[in-house]
Amino acid sequence: MNKSNCIDNKIIDKLAQYRNNSKIIRSNEEREHSQVKVNKHPHKDEMFVDHKYDNLDWRKEPVEFEKESYILCNFTSCKFGKTAVLDESRMYHTKTSFWNVTFENCIFENVYFEACYFWNCIFKNCQFKEYKVVFERCCFRNIKTIYNEAKKEHEKYYSSSEFINCQLTGIEWRECFGDNLIFEGNTLIRSAFKDCEMPGVIMKDNMFYSTYFNNCDIKDLSIIGMRYADLEFHFTEKSKDICMHKNIYVGKMDTKYLNKHEDYEIASKFYYTLLEYLGMRNIDTQNMSEYRYRYNYYSMKAKPWWEQIWDRISCLLCGYGEKLWRFTIAFLSIIILPAIGYLLCGLKVGSEIYPLKYHIGGEGTFNLINLVKDFGKCLHFSIVTFSTVGYGNIVPYGWSYVISAVQILMGVVFIAVFTSVVLRKILK
Repeated sequence: MNKSNCIDNKIIDKLAQYRNNSKIIRSNEEREHSQVKVNKHPHKDEMFVDHKYDNLDWRKEPVEFEKESYILCNFTSCKFGKTAVLDESRMYHTKTSFWNVTFENCIFENVYFEACYFWNCIFKNCQFKEYKVVFERCCFRNIKTIYNEAKKEHEKYYSSSEFINCQLTGIEWRECFGDNLIFEGNTLIRSAFKDCEMPGVIMKDNMFYSTYFNNCDIKDLSIIGMRYADLEFHFTEKSKDICMHKNIYVGKMDTKYLNKHEDYEIASKFYYTLLEYLGMRNIDTQNMSEYRYRYNYYSMKAKPWWEQIWDRISCLLCGYGEKLWRFTIAFLSIIILPAIGYLLCGLKVGSEIYPLKYHIGGEGTFNLINLVKDFGKCLHFSIVTFSTVGYGNIVPYGWSYVISAVQILMGVVFIAVFTSVVLRKILK
């Protein structure tokens, strides 16, 4: 299992922990509120009520939230908002708060949530559509202190609101607080996160179309299983000092979702904006090298095949300067493989007119000591040829002329690549 898969598995475990904490909080809230016999504010609050309006058909009008807050309620097959809206002033505005509320198979049309609480809420198989849906200065985060009977102490649990298998079209989060938010299996189209504090967010198996983050605190953001990468990162407010650069992790995209040159162009643009975003504070995080490699790789795949030749050579030799282990392997291969070729094809050593030759299946007694000595001479000649020094004490023989010519050309190219890699590392 490679490093990327290990990190992905850790993110999945972290996701399970988020949900387990939310489940503990919800159970605790249900127990506490079930002990309340009478709702003290029935005209404002509503508890333990299941709503189902069955108004999802386009001919039926959406409804509005009747209460100021909903606690441990469920909404199923409900449509909220207004239809035929062309500007934000005509949208349905609400300041309703939701505590441990589940929305399933619901539709939100032109809803403007302003300073609302969404504490431990779940949006499942929902659609956000029409002109847009806005969350402005909304709070998706909260901490619950629960007494642990087994440990005889109080523990803090962070709640997580979730968007699961939703279609998020034209949705905007503005100046929202969204710690530990979960986005799984969603399609985000023309969506935006602006000036939000979103540490610890997990995005799994999502598709992004014309979506962007701007001036957001995305510390510990994790994106895994991405299926379409039209997602951009921007940082236009230079005066802000936010922890946007810390521990951001983006897993590898499955190549089955990259079928056309346009897909690779979009993926390369995603990594370009991510690198620019992370580089605003000149911070080189632990994943920056991998992101630079992916940017170069997807940029190469977006080009016609004849323009990929040099990029493929660079990728093979050193991973665009990011994979030093490839550089080491290529370096050793360019020296050792020609040395074997010289051993088989022959060399003239000093005044000796006979070549060194070892034919497979040839006659004569095989002598391991002589083989090692001769290979040492071939290895010496290979290093001299690779470095283009040319002492002259050993010269090619027969087909060794071809091998030495190719090795000289490869040595010149490799020295140029080596210089480029070293300079890149120094400049970083």
